[in-house]
Amino acid sequence: MFIVKCRPTYIGYVLEHNINWAPKQTIDFLTSLNTNPFTHITPTILDNIIIQLQTKPESWSIAKFQNRYQCSAAKLNRFFKTYLGMTFKQYQQLLIQST
Repeated sequence: MFIVKCRPTYIGYVLEHNINWAPKQTIDFLTSLNTNPFTHITPTILDNIIIQLQTKPESWSIAKFQNRYQCSAAKLNRFFKTYLGMTFKQYQQLLIQST
């Protein structure tokens, strides 16, 4: 697969440890990443994309992330589908609708 499989993700950690984590605002989401239990985790590509999408979801495209992280769109969508159960576009639309 890719290096993402070699280290824990925020999402993977939350799921694996059954942590109830549902920040309501972007600032809450970003602030909580600097607290226990997340401080020991190095963000993966998927984590970084999610963090960037939290700030301005409408300004990003899968093509921009593809260029930035040198991954194919299919691989990025596979990350989203595997860890979030939805595609990049579905997640992006969910964020846009919630703002």
